[in-house]
Amino acid sequence: WKDLGGLMSEQDFTGKVAIVTGASRGIGRTIALALAERGATVVGTARRLDSSEGTGGTLRGTIDAVEQLGARGLAVPAEIVDEQGPKYIAERAVKVFGRIDILVNNAGVYPTVAILDTELKSWRDMIAINVTAPFLMAKAVLPQMIEQGFGNIFNVSSGSALTYTEGHVGYATSKSALNTFSAFLAEEVRANGIAVNAWM
Repeated sequence: WKDLGGLMSEQDFTGKVAIVTGASRGIGRTIALALAERGATVVGTARRLDSSEGTGGTLRGTIDAVEQLGARGLAVPAEIVDEQGPKYIAERAVKVFGRIDILVNNAGVYPTVAILDTELKSWRDMIAINVTAPFLMAKAVLPQMIEQGFGNIFNVSSGSALTYTEGHVGYATSKSALNTFSAFLAEEVRANGIAVNAWM
């Protein structure tokens, strides 16, 4: 993911403002730092500033690392599965930096469980973070991107949407939905100078 699937390897993002969800650790942290290395201002978001449900870092740590690279950064802790969180993130980005050029919907959950063993709450939580959150984040940033006449939305998907893996029927379903959302949203906003892609 150092070059975000090859999509960023030669690009200069100086002057661009990028929002990255799930930025505290893992792929999200790697994406945030790759953008910063290429000159982007990074607005990182996760549920909490100084702790993480997993291992490998915190949101504050990611933004500190962004700034150590010489880039500007802003940490915005927020819950992205309801409308207020994404709206707040977008508003903070515009208030502090004046624009939003890139949205990377990276936050996601990766359950490995057979359908017969999947609880309804777990299913709903997975759909909320893997599908609903990207919808809400896109909806929150699109007004600013449309006003600018420019924007890029990248939704982090998975090869699991295309190839069966044991225990990943639910996860694959959520990523398949994300792929369709990405493809059709791209058509809806193309005339506004906005590109939408799914990364696998």
